[in-house]
Amino acid sequence: MTTGAVNIYQQLIGTEEEFSLREVLFHKTCFIIALALNAALIVSIFLGFWDMVLVIIIGEIILTVAFWLSRFMKRFYWAWWMVIVCGYLFLGTNFFLNGGNEGPTLLLSYISLVFLSATTKSQFQWIWALIHSLIFGSIALYIFYVDASWVIEYPSQEVRILDLVLSYSIGVFFISMLFSMVRAAYEKQKERAIFQHKNILNKEQELKDSNKDLTRILSILAHDVRNPLASIEGYLQLNEAGDLDPSMRASLNHDLLKLVKGTSYMLDDMLHWSKGQLHGHNTNISEQMLGPWLRPTLEHLEALAKAKNIRLVSEYKSTQRVFVDPNMTTVILRNLLQNAIKFSPSQTKISLKVKVEQSSLIIKVTDEGIGINQEELSKLFTLNSKSKIGTQKELGSGLGLLLCKDYTEAQGGSISAESEVGKGSTFMVCLPQEIQDQQVERV
Repeated sequence: MTTGAVNIYQQLIGTEEEFSLREVLFHKTCFIIALALNAALIVSIFLGFWDMVLVIIIGEIILTVAFWLSRFMKRFYWAWWMVIVCGYLFLGTNFFLNGGNEGPTLLLSYISLVFLSATTKSQFQWIWALIHSLIFGSIALYIFYVDASWVIEYPSQEVRILDLVLSYSIGVFFISMLFSMVRAAYEKQKERAIFQHKNILNKEQELKDSNKDLTRILSILAHDVRNPLASIEGYLQLNEAGDLDPSMRASLNHDLLKLVKGTSYMLDDMLHWSKGQLHGHNTNISEQMLGPWLRPTLEHLEALAKAKNIRLVSEYKSTQRVFVDPNMTTVILRNLLQNAIKFSPSQTKISLKVKVEQSSLIIKVTDEGIGINQEELSKLFTLNSKSKIGTQKELGSGLGLLLCKDYTEAQGGSISAESEVGKGSTFMVCLPQEIQDQQVERV
């Protein structure tokens, strides 16, 4: 069968997305019955059984109407009952026209039973087997014991044997085709069940991983928020007791301010990250001029660097226009520079370079800090990365770099890191500047 013929056949019988398995089997069975009836029609014409020719033609018309009702009018039960009732009427008529107990009808009647088994619900199959046995058993007993005058006998023993052989061949072909269809449908359902089972297992594993991530986030939150709260509580107790002199109070105020700011940034990162995990990241790519966009963020970070006696040097063209999500990219910049400040000792330099190269915006942050060993470097940008204390005991959540990765990839970019212990680290973000098919808001 050619590909075109297969496609036409599939369109005629319908798909399992549109119909149930029973309905698809019914449509396929209608095709097979039509083939069997056509073969029987040829046999009847060859043997000169003109009464049977008329009955077969009527049967094919009824079968066509039933197929049309189920396939195109979505009236499966009407069509099914039509085929069942007319099928038994056809077989009963064939019994009397084709030699009664001496003919092939009792053999061919198993076709209807196989059809019922393929298209009815399993809990009703024994009922149909009982009905089938009662119908043909009663007819056979009636003809044998009561009245055989209605039966049209074969003109010769040769014609009888020929009809039996041909009918047997047609029946075997039909039943084998029907069993083949049912088996193919079973295998397909089995494959689908295996696929669904694998999907369930994958979802279960994803759920376990999510639970692990949630547990880790909650432990981070509990650990990193508890310390600032304990410090604030201790300060308030000392202040209430009146045990602080002005100079100590000023020093503690300064330390607590840094602590609260760090905790605020940490909670901000957690909020951004958890929101993205729950609802996804909605990017809003727009055209930005580097100077007006970067300046406010850098002024704040330069003040943080200056407080640690670190020189923050930035290199970019103020008039250069780039296409980014300004909020996401600001979070990326803030986290990278805060980390650089956090892990850099005094009297060192941090370099920020922002430029466009080969249709990509390159953001590179280089520090002269404590560096990262290879084992920790491989775990960056994941929840397996552990938060470390900065050079002046600054706290962190460990989620900052993970957030950077999420926000970078949400814009179609990539992020990477290089580091050597004791010599510093370099983080590089690449954001594509090819904006075809993107709706861009000009700023």
